[in-house]
Amino acid sequence: MWWVPLAIKALTGVLHGKKLIGEWQAMRDSNLLHFVGEESGVSVSACLRLSYFHLPSHQKQCFIICSLFPKGHKIDKEQLIDLWIAHDMITLEPGVDYLDYIGHKCFNSLVQMSFLQVENEFYGRATCSMHDLVHDPAQSILKNRISLDAPMDATDYTMSCRYFSLTEQTQNQPPKNLFQKACSVYVDNCDDAIFGALKNARHLRSITIGTIGMKAIPIAVLPVKYLKYLAISRLQCEALPEAISDIWSLQALHVTFSNLLELPNSIGKLQKLRKLNLFGCGNLKCLPDSIGDCQLISSIDLCNCKKLRVLPESFGRIENLRVLRLGDTYIEMLPSNITTLRNLECLDLDHCWMLVELPEGIINSEKLQGLKLKGCGILRGMPVGIGQLCQL
Repeated sequence: MWWVPLAIKALTGVLHGKKLIGEWQAMRDSNLLHFVGEESGVSVSACLRLSYFHLPSHQKQCFIICSLFPKGHKIDKEQLIDLWIAHDMITLEPGVDYLDYIGHKCFNSLVQMSFLQVENEFYGRATCSMHDLVHDPAQSILKNRISLDAPMDATDYTMSCRYFSLTEQTQNQPPKNLFQKACSVYVDNCDDAIFGALKNARHLRSITIGTIGMKAIPIAVLPVKYLKYLAISRLQCEALPEAISDIWSLQALHVTFSNLLELPNSIGKLQKLRKLNLFGCGNLKCLPDSIGDCQLISSIDLCNCKKLRVLPESFGRIENLRVLRLGDTYIEMLPSNITTLRNLECLDLDHCWMLVELPEGIINSEKLQGLKLKGCGILRGMPVGIGQLCQL
């Protein structure tokens, strides 16, 4: 009966917010709860299905795409929200001008119903996972829209798949039209040959590459015309190709725990880029001035980039920047014009061992809600008037 708490949480998550007796009675009388089987797991599946069918339509989409990741996989919360946004699963609501707010709200709802469970937090980034008993129903909902392998020959089934979750080595050369209908691909522990089929992926919106330890970003990724989301970890090269700046539709770029020394000077061409995450790129020394041309960036994460000592002055031009994470870097001073960022809400400087001072104009950041300074051992003091920031 160990599964009972999960079933209870799923049902109470749905009932939360339902105020009318009739709504509760409808849940009680639902045929889905009359589903009977011999195994205990069947009962919890029925509760989960009932909870799923009562989700708003956009939350249903957000839930099932989580099954793209393998069982037990730790999913970065912010990357997951970016994935939802890339697939237009999150839309603005009246009075809300920031998609991430809606994304966080959706995430919390799925956690409340035990569809997702929060694992831990590291450098301000939370991770989550999907319980095995939840993962199976989620994949079953996708039915013939998801493939878990790359066959030698394309079939009507694989050619119509919208999602691919590829986690096993294959010696097969994938057919060229394998991904012709795919909108999202997750790849881990696979041979590089799998990427050759991406050339014909005309509907692809997101690519997630796990901890393969690739020597370079696959060339076939670069011409993907409508790609909005690219996440890759443990990349072993020192620089990204200049051609990555030609992915004009790219909104979220996550390159983590990699050997990068620098970004291409042409990065400013990514005019739709909203998120730049270089967490754990310990060899990164600087960012190009052209980063200031990415006017839509709302979040930049440079935490644990231990060799980073300076930010370009062009940072002051990124008017939409809301979150700037610089924890555990060797930053000594922030650009003086960073104080012009009126939308800045979170500035993470935890364990910036070399940070000497904050710019006096930081008090102009009226929307600042979080200022993290733990472990800044040689910081001389706080700017005059810092107490005037009423949201801090």
